[in-house]
Amino acid sequence: MTASPENPMPLQPLADYTAMCFQANATGPLLMGEAFSPLLRKSIATPRIISVSSGAGSIASRLNPKGPGAAIRAPWYRASKAAMNMVTACQVADYGRAGFKVFAYCPGYTVSNLSAMNSAENGAKPTSQGAKPIVRMVDGECDEWHGRFAHENGDELGEYGW
Repeated sequence: MTASPENPMPLQPLADYTAMCFQANATGPLLMGEAFSPLLRKSIATPRIISVSSGAGSIASRLNPKGPGAAIRAPWYRASKAAMNMVTACQVADYGRAGFKVFAYCPGYTVSNLSAMNSAENGAKPTSQGAKPIVRMVDGECDEWHGRFAHENGDELGEYGW
């Protein structure tokens, strides 16, 4: 979806697209957490919630003109990912006391169907690379990142401000 302050999107499609983004990126994770928390509490393993977020959802990064994706406008997407991050922060507060490990994680610029720009030809990395830290979080290898907004940074994890 391409829109700019000089070439805004018609309001009704913008409203519909924004609602769709919020449903997928904020409402969905909220409902999943609520639905599965009773089952997770019964687990013999440490319960874990991992939200796949985006640096585009970091308010702190958006206010930094040199932040990740600074040139990307997409307020519908950015706002929905910021809402996801708030859902995740609430899950940290609500479920962390019960021993859950809760993470927000941005895999970085990864091949996806989000837009035509998210292709290997444009420099996006394979999803397998972006998913490696998620596997480490599931396996309990990144518990020090509980309650933080992590992002893939080569072989290490970096941190975004919420």
